[in-house]
Amino acid sequence: MTKERPDLVKIVGRDREITAIRERLAQLESEKAELEVSLDRLLSAQEAGDSPPPVRDAPVTNVSSPAAKIGLFRSLFRGRDDVFPKRWENPKIGKAGYAPACANEWVPRICGKPKVKCGDCPNRAFLPVTDEVIDGHLRGHHTVGVYPMLADETCWFLAADFDKATSPKTDLAESYLSRGKLYKKKGEDKLATEDFNKAKALNPNLIF
Repeated sequence: MTKERPDLVKIVGRDREITAIRERLAQLESEKAELEVSLDRLLSAQEAGDSPPPVRDAPVTNVSSPAAKIGLFRSLFRGRDDVFPKRWENPKIGKAGYAPACANEWVPRICGKPKVKCGDCPNRAFLPVTDEVIDGHLRGHHTVGVYPMLADETCWFLAADFDKATSPKTDLAESYLSRGKLYKKKGEDKLATEDFNKAKALNPNLIF
């Protein structure tokens, strides 16, 4: 009996493993069937040209015009309009970066790259930001960035550092104050006053 016991244990363990594998295969077959049904439904919707329902009460939705979508994008990522950085890649050396988009880039006997930096080139002709440029970016034809610092040394971007030493209300108040000052500088007094009032309501001790 003692000699046969190890063989019995092996047999029982093997049978359990076989059972577990069969149960797992059955689960996979069930999951496969469910996925196939989902795939058929999605493919049918794609062929029928169905589109997801638009988000209600949103100024721009998935069914809005390209111009509206571009307008929303430009309002969220505002920077200099007279120049923008464009991504470049050099697979040979494995490097990539951004450089100002220029109408004379790599034009023989005009472009001084790579010996002359774009900012020092006397023949530079930086390209402005247009809806066509943003459209190409959103469609993946090229990748562009933004120069956030404007010519008057103001910026539409806002960075907030939420330290533990201050309360969230204080940080939010400072954010409203900073944006209000920007509106004030641009002559948008109504928007500036609204932000100043919000900042004061959150933190009356702020210095305006």
